[in-house]
Amino acid sequence: MDLTPFIEAFHAESQEGLDAMEASLLKLETGDSDAIHDIFRAAHSIKGGAGTFGLNAVSEFTPRVETLLDLMRAEHYPNDADTVALLLDATECLRSLLSA
Repeated sequence: MDLTPFIEAFHAESQEGLDAMEASLLKLETGDSDAIHDIFRAAHSIKGGAGTFGLNAVSEFTPRVETLLDLMRAEHYPNDADTVALLLDATECLRSLLSA
């Protein structure tokens, strides 16, 4: 069975998820506390799809992002400009991993 159409769909959906993560990160910076949940959902969806298609670098990196997001949701890690910058870097890293 040729998985190419499914992989292409996963990549397109992942790019949309990464775009949503970036947009939500900008909302997070303005104090929108619901944005953290949107960011987590996008990262979680990308991780799941990556695991399905054997994209190990993505599926192994993304849980680290999820852990940070969980800490932020539990208010054990600050929601500040440095954290937003770190998560934006993580989003770019995921883009690079998916492109590779």
